[in-house]
Amino acid sequence: MNAEDFLGWIYLGGGIELYNELLQKELKMNVVAFPTYGETPEPLGWFKGPVKDLKAFKGLKFRAGGMSAEVFKAMG
Repeated sequence: MNAEDFLGWIYLGGGIELYNELLQKELKMNVVAFPTYGETPEPLGWFKGPVKDLKAFKGLKFRAGGMSAEVFKAMG
């Protein structure tokens, strides 16, 4: 599902009702969601060998943005 499919499901397929039910009834949050844009996933890059653990990940150069960039930054 890409960003456009997700927003279609949210606004035309009943997803917003399910999402707000999750937030309010299950998670007990006093919020109402108004999704306006779905961030699309982005690939990290093409690597010469497999990346199976954090040790193999360190030192690689790749592009990342948003929350994933913060996670990778925190990982060092």
